[in-house]
Amino acid sequence: LAVGGMGEIYLAALRGVKRRCAIKTIRPEYVGNETLIHRFMDEGKIMVNIDHDNVVRCFDWGQLDDIYYIAMEYVHGTSVAELMDAGYSRGTRIPLGIGLYIARAVLDALSYLHRSTDENGRPLQLIHRDLSPDNILIGYDGSVKLADFGLARTKLMPARTVGDVPL
Repeated sequence: LAVGGMGEIYLAALRGVKRRCAIKTIRPEYVGNETLIHRFMDEGKIMVNIDHDNVVRCFDWGQLDDIYYIAMEYVHGTSVAELMDAGYSRGTRIPLGIGLYIARAVLDALSYLHRSTDENGRPLQLIHRDLSPDNILIGYDGSVKLADFGLARTKLMPARTVGDVPL
């Protein structure tokens, strides 16, 4: 489905089940990089605890042999970045009502993230830190989902970045 800075995303389906999911893996050239592996695993640890309609759900994360993975909800649709690009090429903008609908959903997601707690009730103090049109997914069903927690930071986990720069 996509290739990013440190990961690749694949579409997967379980035989006999109609639901699809997205599998994010570390790109092969980074498998030996312990810092990136820790950041990737931190992303899975953060995502698996999030349960909100406007955030991509994580079903599982871990390691299988030398493949590190995050299994998450597949959003059948597009990103806000792709919508903006399509509009730009046609000389149009996202209509105000749709833009407000998207903005409200993203703000609901961010509010949830900032108020969320771990299983013991401790505040996660979760900050996404990579809010961009590429990371806001729009489903063809009208759903709006915040994605990509690779740069997210929480007070309950060790910092793996300074600003946006990996440690």
